[in-house]
Amino acid sequence: MTIGATTGGLADVHAKPAVLPTAPCRAPALLAARALGWVLAWIAYSLGPLVPSQASLAQTASAQSDWLGTIVERDGSRKASNDGGKSGAAPAPFSAGTTTITREPQGGAGAGPAAGGIPLRLSALLTEGGQAIADGLVWYVFAAERERNGKYRHLRTERRPAPTLRLAPGAYFITVTYGRAFLTRRIEVAADKPRDFVFVLNAGGLRVRAIWPDGRPLPDKTVRYDIYSDERDQLGNRQKILGDAPAGVVVRLNAGIYHIVSTYGDANATVEADVTVEAGRITEAIINHRAARVTFKLVEQPGGEALADTHWKILRPNGTLVTESIGAIPTHVLAAGRYRVLALRHGRQFAREFSLAPGAITQVEVLSR
Repeated sequence: MTIGATTGGLADVHAKPAVLPTAPCRAPALLAARALGWVLAWIAYSLGPLVPSQASLAQTASAQSDWLGTIVERDGSRKASNDGGKSGAAPAPFSAGTTTITREPQGGAGAGPAAGGIPLRLSALLTEGGQAIADGLVWYVFAAERERNGKYRHLRTERRPAPTLRLAPGAYFITVTYGRAFLTRRIEVAADKPRDFVFVLNAGGLRVRAIWPDGRPLPDKTVRYDIYSDERDQLGNRQKILGDAPAGVVVRLNAGIYHIVSTYGDANATVEADVTVEAGRITEAIINHRAARVTFKLVEQPGGEALADTHWKILRPNGTLVTESIGAIPTHVLAAGRYRVLALRHGRQFAREFSLAPGAITQVEVLSR
């Protein structure tokens, strides 16, 4: 179906049943938790770099790293699931009112209960009644009570798909992550309490790719995708879930609505769209970029050689600056439409107006006279 898009094109989104890949994503992660029985976690992995926001809950260096950095707690609007694992919605955007909770190094003093504790058997399902997830899971265990410094203590991390943990009697927060999908539960450990816990993530996958108006695929390295939550904070801003999402790769997410911003090139060729990720399915978003690639030359006569040391400014007809660059033959990707280009060289300014059609690859010459 065709869904909403802004400047530059349309986005077609198709959902189809599929078995999500289980290979772990290679990127940093985010985890969030709220005390007194209300906990949220966000720890994530994906391909490519990600700069965590100030509201990030956890940080990991890579899929091979077991370093958990910080947790940030906020007064939020959603609780961690203590309902048998049936809840798996994405968290609301985080506010600036946070409490940082740092982790003690694994294996250090107080790093976890003794080996003779009560055994807990953990497993995770993609959907209710589905098969157990066999790979790509990361489990995080935190003490449920704050320490004297007001922080929560990270006790251990497990990367086995179905670990058996031995914990001393007491309360814990356990978070499982699967790519960008996550679920947190508060667990009571006691001899007379249940010892088998199944976490139902209610997760799906999102794969994004971009095309020209004629259907030709755009080179993956020329397009970047940012994935945001559907919800907005009091200032109208969305929470960025993943920046620079890789094209053609399935990103695992909790089921829900997400906002995609696709940018082709380094200027204004941007498409925005809302997509729905369904549990147990892969949603494929196809972004149609109505853009053009244009090269600029400052010449003394038509067809002449490009003059070096030229400063270029590309403007909309109303004078709004779109982008600028310095060089003899710069190339930019621009949304289709009308523009005005200024070429500045040795204190002189030259101008020309031009139009771009969707999918065009063209050259614009500006005469230095």
